[in-house]
Order: sequence, then C-alpha cells, then structure tokens
Amino acid sequence: MNKIFQADFIWIPHSLGGYRGPPYEGMRTNIRWQKHIEDFLQCLRDVQWEEINFDPNILLGSATGKLINSVPAEWLKEGEYIEILNGYHVLAVGRITSRIR
Repeated sequence: MNKIFQADFIWIPHSLGGYRGPPYEGMRTNIRWQKHIEDFLQCLRDVQWEEINFDPNILLGSATGKLINSVPAEWLKEGEYIEILNGYHVLAVGRITSRIR
C-alpha cells in the first residue's frame, strides 16, 4: 500500500479562491492528479498533511501527506502533478517529489 509521500506546492491566495489561512499540520484535504483529470471522481483521494514547511511570503511550501486510501504506485511517482482541494476550491497545485512508503 502506498500511502505516504512528499510534495512541493504553491498555495493559492484567498483572493483567488484559496483558503483564508496558511496550510497547517493535521489539515485534511482532497487530492487529485492532473494527469487523471478526466477521471475526477475515481482519482480523488483524502489526505492528511503530517509535516508542512511553508513560506507565506512567496506562497511556496513542501509537505508530507498521508493518504487515507491507497493508490496505484505509479500515481505517487516523482514528478506527478497534483491539485490540493477543499470541496471544489483549489487550495494549491504541486508536484510529488518522493514516495516514502
């Protein structure tokens, strides 16, 4: 089961539809893969963010995420582009940098 991964991301400001505050450890969101956008409902997964390093001045960060459900191994390969969501709001876009386990 592939459940824990790391990703770099850019946080969408609230003025452009993102979340009001910065990302925080323990935050639960949805994640989807841009490569599989046509299968939106099938590739949407819940994730809890365990570690977050975020610079609010430039809106860039890195995070360790733990998926609630497993996904195929190829979905977590380095370089896969992701969207971090809360409902229909896109909170961030990013790229998977490594799979931990």
